Amino acid sequence: MFFVLLWLLLWPNNKNDGVKTVVKKITEPNAEFSMDGVNKINWNGLVAKDYPSTEVALVELNITDTNKKIEIRNILKASSPALFNFDDNRNLFEFSKNITNASQITKGKLKVNDIKAIFLETMVKIETNETKIEETSFKQYLNPWWVSSDEIKADAIEVLANYYYKNLAVKTFSGYMIKADYFTDGTLVKMENQLPFGKIIKTENKKLLTINDLIKISSDKFKIWRVDGGSEYELSGETPSIDEVKVTEYELEYIYDVKTGILWPYYFIKGESQLTTGVAKVTLIISAVKEE
Repeated sequence: MFFVLLWLLLWPNNKNDGVKTVVKKITEPNAEFSMDGVNKINWNGLVAKDYPSTEVALVELNITDTNKKIEIRNILKASSPALFNFDDNRNLFEFSKNITNASQITKGKLKVNDIKAIFLETMVKIETNETKIEETSFKQYLNPWWVSSDEIKADAIEVLANYYYKNLAVKTFSGYMIKADYFTDGTLVKMENQLPFGKIIKTENKKLLTINDLIKISSDKFKIWRVDGGSEYELSGETPSIDEVKVTEYELEYIYDVKTGILWPYYFIKGESQLTTGVAKVTLIISAVKEE
């Protein structure tokens, strides 16, 4: 059994197709998005923020050795039948208990702050980098799906967290750097952790777009990064067409593209949109760098 688990731990990690360290110029990474852009962006009432300048960076992929992988596996108590797998090409690990029916859910009386504390204690053991919790939400198990819920119906609490660079949150094109779900008794159900990058190889200072610049950009240039529409939206199985987003706030943050090893600043623009399933929170992204 030990050798089977060790094989699962290491597979398919016999090759690293990681970062090329010889780069003359750091350019914006490309990413594919599953949803089309929006037809209209309503900027009315948005308060401008002062982001004078920032930097782009080329970083080194921080490879995790076998001993560290085993250590993380032991920290998470990832024994069979739980899945625990490392992807060396992304320096990412996935842990998941195989929940197939509601009888496997263990109930408790822990609140959100209790789960936050458990999560942060675990992260201290796994990594020395600073981790900040960005969001928490309640989840309900409706076999075979986990969907958004309220505190009363919740079977689990989701924690979304990021690492930071230059005091700015670091995310990925597909979401948060770290996602973890806990039962309300504190049991870890699943975690996906994009571990931090290694040393900085090269940086370049860049000027940033202002709010006045953003308003002038065509709406189809903005990409939909995240839609939070509740359980009805999640169970609809549809990819909605988003007509208009009413912007409420925006933040300057980084996206880490592991394929190129590039850290690039983006504006994360949050707002609301009316869908057929109700009002949804929508996050748009666009490169924050001003073209020279």
